[in-house]
Amino acid sequence: MRVFFGLTVLVLFAVAVVLGAMTQLRTRCEVCMEFRGRQACEAARAADEDAAILQATTAACSIISGGVTDGIRCGNTPPRSIQCDGGDPPLGLVGQSSESDKGVGADLYAGAPRRPITQLSRRCD
Repeated sequence: MRVFFGLTVLVLFAVAVVLGAMTQLRTRCEVCMEFRGRQACEAARAADEDAAILQATTAACSIISGGVTDGIRCGNTPPRSIQCDGGDPPLGLVGQSSESDKGVGADLYAGAPRRPITQLSRRCD
């Protein structure tokens, strides 16, 4: 009986952890980057658009850059396009906000064209 109770508690805990993690990843963004003539598009999920954009940018830059220095330079390049669905938009990408209200990467991504995700592919527009 103790073993059954222990296994039940363990399974319920595992389910709670998985469900909790899944609800944190409510925003999906695809970012297309161009750096030194190469292009890559990558998608990422995160709790908000800022985090998803940053993760997708890092993933795309890791494909098209040639090392740490180029990866940093690529990451500082404005994306060719950003497509996001779900979650709240990052503070720096919509409306007017004060300097203290801007989210991570607000200045960097402010000029990137934005549109909702309709169909994802690995091809940049």
